[in-house]
Amino acid sequence: MTFVSVTTQYKTATAWMTLATTGAIAVIAFGAGRLTADPAEWARPAQATASPTPAEPPAAEEERPAERPAPRQAPPPPPSPAVVARVTGEAKAVLEAAQPELSRRCMPTYGLPEGQATAKVAFEITYDAGGREISRRVVEERRRQTGDLARCLRRLPLGAFHVEPPGTNVDVQVALVFP
Repeated sequence: MTFVSVTTQYKTATAWMTLATTGAIAVIAFGAGRLTADPAEWARPAQATASPTPAEPPAAEEERPAERPAPRQAPPPPPSPAVVARVTGEAKAVLEAAQPELSRRCMPTYGLPEGQATAKVAFEITYDAGGREISRRVVEERRRQTGDLARCLRRLPLGAFHVEPPGTNVDVQVALVFP
């Protein structure tokens, strides 16, 4: 058994940390344009990059008016329960109308996993004020994973399911059962 002193271990660890830090600094400097990939540039002495600050700012900056940050807009108010109920009903109708096509495109030919007869999938969709679908999430039941069916439904192009404009962003959840 070889005995290695704590001091030797510390020196080795310090050397590795120094090497890693130096390499990281070189990568950052290279990315920032401080180093070049041209070996001829490496042989030249380093030039001072600091330039003296001008006593007067350029005229172009004086003519430019002071920029003000844009005021923050308040978030829109949450939709009323009536709007959420209307959009949920419309989304459910749109998804049920599309269900035969979704089954044709996404149902695996070998069937559902583990001999399941049906698959329940929940769609969580966000509609913008104009009724366009701006986000979609497909959620499977935890104990009854649907495999390729849910994966295919997630890959459908965004914006396929439209509703009448609600006037504000609305989040809905609709569950479908696939045969």
